[in-house]
Amino acid sequence: MKGLRKILRVSWTAKKTNEWVLKAGVKRKLLRHRQSKEASILWSHCEETIRMPEDRDKWSKYVHGVANPRIEDG
Repeated sequence: MKGLRKILRVSWTAKKTNEWVLKAGVKRKLLRHRQSKEASILWSHCEETIRMPEDRDKWSKYVHGVANPRIEDG
């Protein structure tokens, strides 16, 4: 508990129960897991964009699509 309180930066003078500290620790772990998952997804998209110019046709289609978006009226 002492270590978890230190990680969560909960002062020993704070009136927090061990149950509260455990719940906060689990929430923090889940949040960190979700953030790392989102970061890995974002990084994979960045890698794909970085490598795209290697395939000239794919890069040309991508640039053309961004520069000239088609707006179709319903």
